[in-house]
Amino acid sequence: MVLKFIKLKPFTCPGEKAGISSEPLPFEWIKNSLPQKYVIVDFDGGVVNFLYKKVTAFFIKKEFVFDNLEDITDEKIIELYNAEHDERLLERCNISQILDVPLFFISWPKDYPEHSYSEIPKPVFIFQITQQDNKINIKKINQGTVKDLEDFIFSYRQWRIPRVKSLLISKTHMECHLNKTSSPWPGDYDGVIFEKDSQKVLGILEFKTHNLDTPIEDQSITKYSTADVRRFKPLHYLQKNLMVKQYVLPSILYVIWGTKKHHTKIKIQKFDDQKILAEEYVDSPLITQNTNSITSKIIEMCR
Repeated sequence: MVLKFIKLKPFTCPGEKAGISSEPLPFEWIKNSLPQKYVIVDFDGGVVNFLYKKVTAFFIKKEFVFDNLEDITDEKIIELYNAEHDERLLERCNISQILDVPLFFISWPKDYPEHSYSEIPKPVFIFQITQQDNKINIKKINQGTVKDLEDFIFSYRQWRIPRVKSLLISKTHMECHLNKTSSPWPGDYDGVIFEKDSQKVLGILEFKTHNLDTPIEDQSITKYSTADVRRFKPLHYLQKNLMVKQYVLPSILYVIWGTKKHHTKIKIQKFDDQKILAEEYVDSPLITQNTNSITSKIIEMCR
């Protein structure tokens, strides 16, 4: 093993009460059954300037493991990323270009800063990803410590957050750590539906995993939207920002799926910043082993 990215999996942040988490299967269901004219992408972070109600940057994150310190160079990290053949990277670039905001790829060693890596003075690498004529370019723009990453996030958010909601579950110790500062890692975008021909975003998806025994029917966006402003406001800001740039208002869909055997349906709610606009149910692929119904309904509700 030389330098290698690792698959990130959810865990309970240190010092927090153990939580329950599952990977968002709806993303894979939709990705694997979308017609070729569409693509679904996600972003590991979307920085929002809440004062101006604007998305100002998108983040992609990767953690790496290594054998030798000589392997930890920006050139080798870029080479490794290119070798992974991120099939949705071009569309991510296109979406960032629609909004005229940067797309950053940020990488650091496994479990940093929980593990300090004193042998690496500047373990955080920040790259900007651009594309021109469908050719991807990745360039290092910064390298530093966790404190430098805090300052970097602030430079795009332009706001120190005085009170941050506890983060129980995360995929990286970096997010657990930053959540205890005034510059937490920005919230992610679970899914963005992009139409290749028109080069426009048609839908913004937020996945809700329901792990409890209560019915899916009892779950709703209205139970969470006012209590978790940092999670839902960025969805509305992204929607409005895209409308200004592409002259098409993408739909926001809240996709509620359950992990229990009696969760036979998936609830999909279409909503804006004031109310639920539509609500539909489809059979869960966990029961039917068929992903076409959820994908078809998502595309229909994006129109």
